[in-house]
Amino acid sequence: MTKMGYIASKKYCRKKYRKEVRKHMKGIGPVFFANTGVLVIICLILEGETALLTVGADILLFILSYVISRWNAGRKCREWKKSVVPGEMCEYGMFRIRYLDQIEFECAEGKKIIYRMDREKEDIGWDGNLAVAVYVEAQDRLCMESPRMLSQFIERDWGDADQG
Repeated sequence: MTKMGYIASKKYCRKKYRKEVRKHMKGIGPVFFANTGVLVIICLILEGETALLTVGADILLFILSYVISRWNAGRKCREWKKSVVPGEMCEYGMFRIRYLDQIEFECAEGKKIIYRMDREKEDIGWDGNLAVAVYVEAQDRLCMESPRMLSQFIERDWGDADQG
């Protein structure tokens, strides 16, 4: 596996952080539409100041639930935010996808990682296609990515691999 530069590692981990937060916030959309429906029904049933007070309270309750959900999602994904430390950069390597086979990776320091891909966990392509394994040293975690997703970090980051 090849070491990423410090800047590319930082960008990759930030992108993974945002992606994980979005995944945890996915349930807030239906809550928003249900809340909007409740507001419409309240406005049709009630009149005057009572409707305005109820709508205001409902909007404040929705904002509060959104802020709490966002805080909780950020708290669950904070390991991605803290995972790039100078000197502990990510490593990557290309390989051909073989589902349900054990794949062995050797990191730059000589550490060996055995990984078994599973179709339910990894949604990056079919057997035989190229994929990229990214090892995040600070978390001791191996992630699978598509080459196109990772190329946006690697192409712009040649030459800073010794920084940190």
